[in-house]
Amino acid sequence: MNGPGAARATGTGAPATGITAVVPLRDGVSGKSRLATVLDDDARRALITALAQHVTGTLLATPQVDRVVVVTADAGFARSALGELSDVGDLTFLAQSPERPGLNAALDAAREYCGAGEPEHGGADEATRSLLVAHADLPALTPADLTDLVARAADVVVATDRAGRGTNLLLLRGGAAPGFRFRFGPDSRGAHEAEAARLGVRAVTVRRPGTAVDLDTVDDWNELPAEVRAAVGRFARFPSA
Repeated sequence: MNGPGAARATGTGAPATGITAVVPLRDGVSGKSRLATVLDDDARRALITALAQHVTGTLLATPQVDRVVVVTADAGFARSALGELSDVGDLTFLAQSPERPGLNAALDAAREYCGAGEPEHGGADEATRSLLVAHADLPALTPADLTDLVARAADVVVATDRAGRGTNLLLLRGGAAPGFRFRFGPDSRGAHEAEAARLGVRAVTVRRPGTAVDLDTVDDWNELPAEVRAAVGRFARFPSA
């Protein structure tokens, strides 16, 4: 699991590719409610912070990612948790309007802000039109996972969760970026595949250890590799399995 120092060592000097990563981050209070039986409020806040730092730092350390936009309903918490990573690379905080609540609305706002789907400076390169959505709770995510995701020859790339039903990361490129309707929620993998079919663009679904494992429940915690649990434990007070 990366801390700010680990990301700083590798997150600069990469050539521009035009891929913008969006990390939705709600706040440090209401998240991870399914862990409330084993973690108190302070411990859950510490866990949310550590996971968001890891995901954001990993994105900034990935050469194919030009910039990271954190879209959040709690800009104060996001800046407190992630502000140090601004020294690593291009990191922006985007406040979500209370008039547009919910995850899918937050991602719509981030896409509008980023201008995804529009070539930069009149260029025609598809890379200038790519958007990568990454959830902020992927403790085993690595730059190699992201490099593999970006290398897939498809307009829509869905990185599913370990159950094979959710979407932990979503890459939109080319003609898919502007018109794609985000379908995060129950069974979002199938919903996102269906959305790609609606648009008539090619989609692929991938599953790697680093992209499949999120952390929402005690079962998720118990499924983590021992080295990942040890890394999370350096940042958050999580009980032993």
